[in-house]
Order: sequence, then structure tokens, then C-alpha cells
Amino acid sequence: MARWIEKLAAALAAAEAFRACALRAARGSDEPFLFDLHRSAMRDYVDAVWGWDENWQRNHFAATYAPRRHALIVRLEPAPHDIGRISLTRHWRKFFLRDIELVAAERNRGIGTAVIRALLALAQAEGRGVELLVLKHNPAQRLYARLGFRIVGDDGNDVGTGQSGEVVLRGGSIMAGYLDDPEETRQVLSAEGWLRTGDLGELDEAGRLRIVGRVKDMFIVGGFNAYPAEIENALLRHPAVQQAAVIGIPDHRLGDVGMAFVVVSDDVSGDDIIEWSRNEMANYKVPRVVEIVGALPLNATGKVLKDVLRDQAAGRSGRDAR
Repeated sequence: MARWIEKLAAALAAAEAFRACALRAARGSDEPFLFDLHRSAMRDYVDAVWGWDENWQRNHFAATYAPRRHALIVRLEPAPHDIGRISLTRHWRKFFLRDIELVAAERNRGIGTAVIRALLALAQAEGRGVELLVLKHNPAQRLYARLGFRIVGDDGNDVGTGQSGEVVLRGGSIMAGYLDDPEETRQVLSAEGWLRTGDLGELDEAGRLRIVGRVKDMFIVGGFNAYPAEIENALLRHPAVQQAAVIGIPDHRLGDVGMAFVVVSDDVSGDDIIEWSRNEMANYKVPRVVEIVGALPLNATGKVLKDVLRDQAAGRSGRDAR
């Protein structure tokens, strides 16, 4: 670790913004300082959006900002005091810059830009790539600075990491309700101001949000949640499938099963695609019915009209749709 710090410090040496600064590895005793950085950067906005909960923030911080997360501490010398944190990890082929956080007095002074430039130069010299995750996507705590959000289950409680649920939002940019329609407002907006988006999402261990589908499109196969968007993306890997749309249809044994409508470029049958699917996805995701169509019904914006497909499927009840 010491050699790595020396290399980055050397790459930063010529940067005017980094004059009188030094780097060191984070220690367990740095956790209060790291949390103070987090609080300074986030509290005002989080408090305005959904309320600052000190205990929740500390617990969340412990899982995401702890010194074990490869943090480097930026020190201002010659009278040493800590002014910031750089979250950086290395792979044999790449550098991953995850975050840069500075005390208020040192922000907008060019230190962050200097770090990025130095890292790019160092990566080029060592023949490595760089992933600027600090610019590429937002961990959950960064999204809080713009908008309060949660992922909740059917009971309205937060779901765990890696589990899917509905994305709900709250903040100054969220609507107060539908004009002259209190009933519709109650359907989508809670008393606490949380807006139901209708999107199904999940958070990974790094706090990144992934949208996996729509609540109204999800169906349950033998107790497993099936997301049409995931199945459609898998079907599109078939060399003959050009377009795909999946819906849930009733099944007397499993509750619901998937039915796929596909546009193909070659002479393949629905049975061929089902057989292919068994090797490409979990069994509960495999469509039990595949219908080959010349085109999918689309609206003016190009979105598939799944209500039309559901009507077609209902009209074929009891018939072999393959």
C-alpha cells in the first residue's frame, strides 16, 4: 500500500492544487473523521429532502465508507491536518476511483480534478485502464443528495440488498398530487410524500440502483417473481430473435407462467425457442408458450402495447399458441 501511495503522490506532485498536500492510508481510528466528511457533504440536503437520521446514517456509513474500503486520507502540511478522502481500488488491469470527498474549505479548489488527472497519467504509464466510478454512477448515498429514494416490498418496508421491490421517491421536485383527483393521488402518493414510481429495482452491495422491470408487468411463477424485461433481454440473445415481449398468463399449477411474443429472422418454431431458453435461464423464467408474430403492437412512441398482447393471449385460452 505504501508503494502505491508513493506512486500516486508522485503523479500529483506537479499539480498546483495539491501543493502542501500529502497522502496516507486510512486507519480504523479515522472513522470519526470520515463520518464527519460524509455528514458535512450530505446533511443539509438530506435533512431538507427526507430528514437526517444520525443513527441510520452512521450505520449506513459503517457499511460503505469504512477505512477497509481502500480509503486514502489527504493531509495538508506542514502543520498536518486531514482535509479529505479518496476511495480507490486497484485491479491488475484497472484502477477504480470510487469517490473523492473534501472538507468544505477545500472544495472547488481543484484537488478532485488533480487526482483524476494524476490517476489517468499513472494508469497510462503502467499500461492499466481506469474506471472513474465517481463520475459514472451514483451510490445510494449520493442519490440522496438529489432525491430521497427507497426500495420497498408489498408491505411498504424496505427490502434488503440484492432484493427487488418498488422504487419510491420523495423530494422537492416530486409532485404534491394530481389536480382535483384525491383518489388517484392516494394511489400513488403516501401520506409521508413517497411517490410510487411503478418501477421495480434493486440495490447492489455498492449501493447502485438497477431497474429490473415494472410492477404491473411482473408475474409470479410458483412463488418466484418473474420480470418480463429480464426474460425479454435473455430471449434477444437467441440469434433468430429480433424482438420479444413477455407477459404472464394463468396456469392452474404454478399460478402464472410466461408467454412470449417474438419476431424472428429465421425459420424457427416456438418449441425451438423454448428448448433454447431452458439452457439460458432459470426454469421459472422459461416461457411456457411462444408465439411467432410478424410485428409487435406498438404505440406512437415505440412502446410495446402489452395490454393488446394480454387480450390476444386471453382470446387464445385453451389453444396451442405456439
